[in-house]
Amino acid sequence: MNEKELVVLKTAGLLYRTKSIWQYDIGHTLRFDGFDLPDTFQVHFARSLEGESKTQIGQDSVCEVPAEYTQNNGTIYAWVYVADEETGLTKHAVEIPVKSRGAITDQEPAPEERSIIDQAIIALNAGVAAAEEAAERAENVVLDNTATVIETKSYLSI
Repeated sequence: MNEKELVVLKTAGLLYRTKSIWQYDIGHTLRFDGFDLPDTFQVHFARSLEGESKTQIGQDSVCEVPAEYTQNNGTIYAWVYVADEETGLTKHAVEIPVKSRGAITDQEPAPEERSIIDQAIIALNAGVAAAEEAAERAENVVLDNTATVIETKSYLSI
């Protein structure tokens, strides 16, 4: 299990609570263990019990927690909603506690700006990893060619 995965274990009842997450952390997922869910289902996320919610699609018992909901401390509420041709029912409710922490910068970027920054960092890290891998492959090719030359010289001196 990775540290960003919030496991919800099936017990008797409809309301569940996950472990706490830190404010501003992104990339968390909910994994529903032991639940009788269809392959694809909806999870409605909200920051309060009233008002609007944001729908995320879950697949294979896993659903991503919206990053914008981790920008404030408090509780993220999630309702598992299962629909078919005739009915739509809220099956389970989940509370995700968000622990307060200091802001990342004095001027906190909006979630869409943060996403661009995060994407740039991820792309840079991927580029560095690819360059390191290419350098390693090139070194292996040089070593392989050196071994071939040594073997050829040994053969010719016989």
